[in-house]
Formats: sequence, C-alpha cells, structure tokens
Amino acid sequence: MTKEKDSKGITAKKQENFSEWFSQIIKKAEIVDLRLDIKGFMVIRPWGAMILENMFQFFSEELQKTGHKPTFMPSVVPEKNLKKESSHIKGFTPEVFWLKEINKEKLALRPTSETLYTPMFKLWVKSYRDLPLKLYQRGSVFRLDTKATRPLIRTREILWIEAHNAFATKQQAEEQVKEDIEITEKVMYKDFGIPFLPMKRPSWDKFPGAEYTVGSDVMMPDGKLIQQPSTHFMGQKFSKAFDAKFKNEKEQEDYLYTTAYGPAMSRILVSVISTHGDDKGLILPFSLTPLHTIIIPIYNKENKTKVINECKKINSKILSLGLKSEIDLSEKTPGEKFNIWELKGVPMRIEIGEKE
Repeated sequence: MTKEKDSKGITAKKQENFSEWFSQIIKKAEIVDLRLDIKGFMVIRPWGAMILENMFQFFSEELQKTGHKPTFMPSVVPEKNLKKESSHIKGFTPEVFWLKEINKEKLALRPTSETLYTPMFKLWVKSYRDLPLKLYQRGSVFRLDTKATRPLIRTREILWIEAHNAFATKQQAEEQVKEDIEITEKVMYKDFGIPFLPMKRPSWDKFPGAEYTVGSDVMMPDGKLIQQPSTHFMGQKFSKAFDAKFKNEKEQEDYLYTTAYGPAMSRILVSVISTHGDDKGLILPFSLTPLHTIIIPIYNKENKTKVINECKKINSKILSLGLKSEIDLSEKTPGEKFNIWELKGVPMRIEIGEKE
C-alpha cells in the first residue's frame, strides 16, 4: 500500500492516542465537517446524519411505546419564562444565547425546554383525568459554552430528544424516572451496544431547577466519563413557578409533578464511535448502520456489463429482504473501495468478479 493510500486511513491508535483517533475517524469516515469554521457548531455529513436518523428512530419508537406523544416547540424562550424558576435561570444564564430584543421582548435560544412545556401543561391539564401527559420533541438546544468545544462531545448546538411529562402524584413522577432509565437500558445498551452506569447526581451536579437528577455515565477509551441520557425529577418546582394546577380526585387544586428526560443524540454518537470503532475505522451496530451491505464489482473492460448486471440482481435480492444495500459504481480501484467502506463501518461487503 502506498503512502498516499495510507494517509486516507486512520493513522492514530485508539488505545494510544484516543483524542487524535477520534478526531481522525469523524473526519475520514465523513461523520462531520468543521470547515464552515463556526466555533462550537458543525456540519453533519450524510453518513453521520443517516446514523443519527436511525438513533432518533429507536428512541422515538421506544418513547411512543411508553405513551409519549411527539410535539414541536419553539426554538426560542422568552426571558420572562426563564426567570420564573430562579434556580433554573441561575444555572443556565451564563450559557444562554440571547437574541436581539424584538418589540421590547428579550428572547433566548432554548437551552432546554421546561419553561416552554410547563406553561402549556397549565393550559392543557385541568383535571386528574387529563393525566399523565407524556410528551417529547426532537431538535436542537443551544448552550453558549465558553470553554473549549469538541465536535460531538462538547458543542454549542446539541442534537437531542427531550421528553417532558406531567403527573398527579409524586409516586407517578418517580416511576417515570425509573422508566426513563429502562428506556436508556433498552435503546442505548441493548440496541446500540453501549454499557452505562446510571447514578444519582450530587446536589451540586443536578439539573438546574430539579429536585434530583439521575445521569447515565459511559466510559471512554481514555478512561474519562461522558454523561449520556439524564432524567430529572422536577417535583412541583416548575409547576409552582408557572402556577400549573389541576383538580385531583378529591376535586382539590394541586400542583403538577413534572419530569424531564434528555438523550443527546450527538453525544450518544460519540459513545457508539468510541465503544465499537477500531484502528481501521468505524464498526457500526447492525441496527444503526446506514448500509447493511456494500457490493463491489470487480471487472475489466470486457466483462464490465456482465459483472454489473450480476451485482444488480444480487442487490435487488438483498433489498427484497428489507436490508439496506448499494453497489459501489465509482471509478475508484477495488482496494480504495475496500478501505473506504471498512472505514465507514459497513457490516457486510460482497465482492463480485468474473468467477463469482
């Protein structure tokens, strides 16, 4: 193999220099592109976007199985909403992107969405008969992190799903916290193959405005921990701040109990890459790969049409099985194709030549 071809692969060793290995793999496997050069923000390339879409689908399906309904909320939060829960605004103010004041109203890009969902709970929930109310959305949240940023690991725009729930009792809300951990177990561990340890955070590390937080930690190859989906028991803090009341079974007014759950897709992708990848590139779980099979035709001028036609037949058969398959018809050499698809982590490769 020539030096030129070597330069296209991963040159750093995962166990020797994880930081450099990670930087190379997300670039060379075409997960992200940083050349737009906006600190803390990144372009997700098609290969990375297709992996993320699969991740979103797993979490969305699991949330819907447990009674959650999808919503879309505004990307902006009025300053007056952020200020209503004092410990919440105190915790997030240094990290908020403030927009230009419009018509004397100050808006912020949402750092999270408790202050959007709770006022809607107030409008939508009048009685215990309206409960539980379990909602979620997918999208971005924005944190003005002034520290060093790192693609996917520490960014200013976080791609995630967040679930926000309202209940009549404390017991029901705390059962939701347990269910959130079970969802993490089902999706992140059983589907994505990422082991994690759920741990209740000390008071100084809990989510701003929560009574307590349970975070899921994943070990990185360099021995550092990365925090993955967290679930937050809010109690009645936000409902009291927004006066979100309902009539209980005794026809008495009470405040809602709320919870929040936030799987950050971009950060979970870090764990997928770092847990499964090796020195040759990505190794993608079958559940997450954009392609299950890549077919590589090997031909000369005389048999090109014959070989490609055979590849098309095989590709059609694979697609009929419900698998994702493509034929690499690019002008690259077979060796280059092998390296590229191994770097991208496609689980199966079929090579078709004259003999096959």
